[in-house]
Amino acid sequence: MLAHFTNKTAHQSEQFHTAKYRPYGFPQIRKRLLPPLCLAIVYLFLNACHSRSETTLTVRNSAQEHIDFEYAILHLPYSPSDSLSTPQYLVAATQTIPLEIAEPTFIAVRTKQKLQDYLLLLSPNDRAELQLLPLGYTVNGSLQSMRICELNQIFKNFNDSLQLLKRNFEWTYTSELAYNRRQEILRSYDTLVAHTRLCLMRFIAQEPLSKANLLALQTHHNGNDYFFTTPRDRIFAREIASRIVNSYNDTLLAVKIVREYTDER
Repeated sequence: MLAHFTNKTAHQSEQFHTAKYRPYGFPQIRKRLLPPLCLAIVYLFLNACHSRSETTLTVRNSAQEHIDFEYAILHLPYSPSDSLSTPQYLVAATQTIPLEIAEPTFIAVRTKQKLQDYLLLLSPNDRAELQLLPLGYTVNGSLQSMRICELNQIFKNFNDSLQLLKRNFEWTYTSELAYNRRQEILRSYDTLVAHTRLCLMRFIAQEPLSKANLLALQTHHNGNDYFFTTPRDRIFAREIASRIVNSYNDTLLAVKIVREYTDER
């Protein structure tokens, strides 16, 4: 009887392993799964192709009214002092325009109401809305453009602190205190620059491959001085820009920054 039980158990065990590992009935299952699988692949392919043209841009005022605007796709952010880099603007034909972009792309926007350019960094599938306010602007639907807003706030804090230093110097200036006061202002200025550099490094570290980091790396203060000036800073800047060069197709600005941080100063 024990032998019979043992043989029966062994037979059941063999059936269990056979059912678990043998591809029994797979042709029938494949016939049932293949048509839905093919449809799913076709859907994903079409959706991937369509995603290139799903980025949109809208401009409104503080009253949420649509504003007519012009826009330009940038490879190098425009500098008003450099007439050779003036972008070619296109008139927005509709209130919400579609943009065919395959990677994060710098877009400049201008309107007749505001005598300035607004720099955005739009990614595929963004639904960007630029809202112009009496003081400043906001961006919704574009995470990379919001990073530019964050970067602008860092530079605004720097400029506000710099203006305060200048006013303090002017208010307390006398010929007797000129030298000592000047040295104190210079030390405060160096501290401000160091603090801003630290803020920029933290900003970059949040998302090292973001193209918004290129704006942080190319910004100057006190004329032509970069915020990243020490040999260690320059290595950091080159590494970040080089990684961005290797990650995207449109890399003119990144290549320019790599070259500038490679040249000896």
